[in-house]
Amino acid sequence: MTPLQSRLTRYIGFTSIAIAVVGVLFSVYAALETGGYSPLLIDSNPVMWGLTFFWLTNTITLVLNALVWVCGRRPRWLAKTLGIQLLLSIGLLFVEG
Repeated sequence: MTPLQSRLTRYIGFTSIAIAVVGVLFSVYAALETGGYSPLLIDSNPVMWGLTFFWLTNTITLVLNALVWVCGRRPRWLAKTLGIQLLLSIGLLFVEG
């Protein structure tokens, strides 16, 4: 692996973690939003919005982690993480549908 690939996969990994953390925090915020003025949650179920944001950020991090996998870093923990993320993405599609 070249130094450029190594740096790129490291940055993608950090970005993936940041997106996952922000996504979970925003999902919890959206799911717990019950009152007040919020143009995002008018006439809709806040729990479904929370699950939608969680699914979206999980899918984005899944794609980023798969990109790291393709670029050459293939640790065992990343394969397990990709499997869990794929199951969550598919499972949340059935919950939201």
